[in-house]
Amino acid sequence: MCGEEVSSRCAGDLDLDSGLEREWKYSAVVLSHVIEHLRFRDVGKLVDMVAKKCNWIYVDAPIRLGMDGEDWKGYHGTHILEVGWGRIDELLELYGFRAVIGGQAVMGT
Repeated sequence: MCGEEVSSRCAGDLDLDSGLEREWKYSAVVLSHVIEHLRFRDVGKLVDMVAKKCNWIYVDAPIRLGMDGEDWKGYHGTHILEVGWGRIDELLELYGFRAVIGGQAVMGT
């Protein structure tokens, strides 16, 4: 997103209907240090859109391994994700992605 887009929106106001999704012609999406900046409901919207267009998704984020998310209170940054990897894994599995083991957090259908 450009600076104007970021400054005109507040956290939790994710608009995935920008026209960009209709033009996708890729087989993979990389979400490296992205999801921690979104609310879980918006991660769900993003995964829903990606699952319709791609067979592979790479996700990494500095979040907890369990179901519960990090308490970002007192953190002076833009991390807001309220769940941990357990919930993210469940979400990805709902869309048919599975973990590919081998030192990489790659999910594929």
